[in-house]
Amino acid sequence: MKEIGAVTFDLLLVDIDLPDLNGIELMSRVKSEQPDVVCVMLTSSSDPTDVLESLRRGASGYLVKGTSPRDLVESIRAAAEEGVVLSPKIAGFLVNEFVQMPKAGGTGAPGLEGLTSREHEILQLIAADLSAKDCAVKLDIGYETVRTHLKRIYQKLHVNSSKQAAERFRLREGKSFKE
Repeated sequence: MKEIGAVTFDLLLVDIDLPDLNGIELMSRVKSEQPDVVCVMLTSSSDPTDVLESLRRGASGYLVKGTSPRDLVESIRAAAEEGVVLSPKIAGFLVNEFVQMPKAGGTGAPGLEGLTSREHEILQLIAADLSAKDCAVKLDIGYETVRTHLKRIYQKLHVNSSKQAAERFRLREGKSFKE
């Protein structure tokens, strides 16, 4: 691979899954040397962790593969001219995350700090892909007790499933970003 400084970019269209380097890392390196370059991720990943890490590291857009050629060209133009483009699915995810964030002053959806230590422990296991039954066995408590804790976790985090709760846990704990 050429040294990044040897090539000047106006716009970088990059996939996350590259053969030799993670696309987010490539974009981050380019942005560190050429801060004004417009970077748009074009990837098959709609994983929230990839989306947030890409935006955090300076992506001006995040498009999911399958975008029509016409929409792709329009999106690239929009990123170059206006600064930000998102696939509708990604925009929906970000709006949902923003709405569920705690507001300044303590109102809104609470973070993980509102969970009891047992709820946090169960959520951590759920985020590690254990089932409620597996959690009960691992913690040596009843299955129905785990289910009761999960219901309280869902209420406190304003989610409807263990998948959503686990996703929130990973995002809040910073474990969703690839280091």
